[in-house]
Amino acid sequence: MARVKDQVPELRQVYTVGQLAQVDEASQAVPAAHVIYDGERFGAGAGQGAAQKVVQDWLVVLAVDSAVDALTGSGARASAGTLIGKLITALAGYQLSADFRPCKRVQAPKPAYNGSFAYFPLAFEVGFVGG
Repeated sequence: MARVKDQVPELRQVYTVGQLAQVDEASQAVPAAHVIYDGERFGAGAGQGAAQKVVQDWLVVLAVDSAVDALTGSGARASAGTLIGKLITALAGYQLSADFRPCKRVQAPKPAYNGSFAYFPLAFEVGFVGG
């Protein structure tokens, strides 16, 4: 996603789902963002015709690695803090194009930790009228 790369230059890589299957955790370039399509649903008042309100769900998962205090995850959390703020600023309210409503931040899954790696998911929904 170009917006993420442009607005958060500290990220070494922005991965898509297709790339994730090819990347071993230990070899991923971190800090990184993983942009993941998480499905869609019909918005409130969805009609039965050709034009229906659609809401897509997207996850942007910040991946960081820090050997500092890996048992508690405090090193990874410290290195992620600024990047999380920049990702939220870059995406919340951002409008992909005139066809889409601005990105809306919604509740995300809890962070996950694996050794020195930590994953901080941010969730966004994007609405549009589609068929």
